[in-house]
Amino acid sequence: MILVGVDVASEKHDVSIIRDTGEVIRDNFTIPNKESGYKKLLDEIKKAEKLYPKDKVRIGLESTGVYSMSLTEFLATHYEDSVILINPILTSMFELSCHVHYAKTDKTDARGICKFLSKNEDIRPYAIVSYHTRQLRALYRERTKLNKRLNQDINRLKGQLHIAFPELLDKKQVRIGLFELEFLSKYPTADSIRNMKPEKLVAAFSKIKYMRIDIAKARRLIEEAKTRRINMKINAKRGREYQEHGCTSKSLSLRLAIQDFISTTLPL
Repeated sequence: MILVGVDVASEKHDVSIIRDTGEVIRDNFTIPNKESGYKKLLDEIKKAEKLYPKDKVRIGLESTGVYSMSLTEFLATHYEDSVILINPILTSMFELSCHVHYAKTDKTDARGICKFLSKNEDIRPYAIVSYHTRQLRALYRERTKLNKRLNQDINRLKGQLHIAFPELLDKKQVRIGLFELEFLSKYPTADSIRNMKPEKLVAAFSKIKYMRIDIAKARRLIEEAKTRRINMKINAKRGREYQEHGCTSKSLSLRLAIQDFISTTLPL
């Protein structure tokens, strides 16, 4: 059997071609990570097949994401059911099991992949993936990243909101909606509505669809804002200057959290 080991990198690939008997056919040559390099590798494999026409070819590459994708697709079109993607951790552990003192280099990795192929014949070969499948996978990964970032921004926004303006959220409310974002953009702290009349607060949202508030909710928010101000005065022991500085800091942190949340939701 002809074994081809390819150690994948970003700009070049190191290759070794040996037989399962241990005979070296072509050892330690380098190809660039572009089409001319792929054709050079294909020529070398063809030469090995001419020397040993009865031997089957097995090609092993370490799975390194984008760096190995183009070469894998190229080889799979010429050697279907003979190209194998290998987890780099498996090849590293295999080399460590064979040698106590293992010096990891690109050249030794290429030879190590050949040895790994000779000892593991039951590995499932690579199957060519269609363009649409790859695009769907990429979209799914991007969606997962956005959801993770969105959850982080929501938690950050809730944390800042509980510091600066906890009265805005109901006790049973578990999410932040469009109304809360619009409200916080205009009135980021309780102090910003403390001296406002309920009618003015209702009028501020009267022209925005699905964001209207009634007079009762407006009165409740203003009343709770006044109560919060009184409690801050009672609890503060470092003077009015510290309170004003703290309020400004909370408002700024909340505004930044809102901006991050909105920038995350825009692509969705």
